[in-house]
Amino acid sequence: RVLSLVGRGGSSKVFKVMSADGSVYALKRVSLKNLDDFTFSSYLNEIDLLARFTAAGAPNVIRLIESEVNRASGHLLILMEFGETDLAKLLRERKE
Repeated sequence: RVLSLVGRGGSSKVFKVMSADGSVYALKRVSLKNLDDFTFSSYLNEIDLLARFTAAGAPNVIRLIESEVNRASGHLLILMEFGETDLAKLLRERKE
């Protein structure tokens, strides 16, 4: 169940979602429509990096829960642990 929209980029939106058991996650939904190969590759690299950090138990890194590329629907989905802040916000606050 979608709780709210928490962010958006050029080809993606991030939603705060709740699972059937009440767990809260972040769901990044990327539109594959008009996505160039370099950008698509960047998203795949993001998934790979999150998977490696998750497997290693890296502290202070958002855990990857699941990912899916669905070319039929034209979307890439990345389900992650929900964090209360993001790196961009943290860097802006430190700069001020």
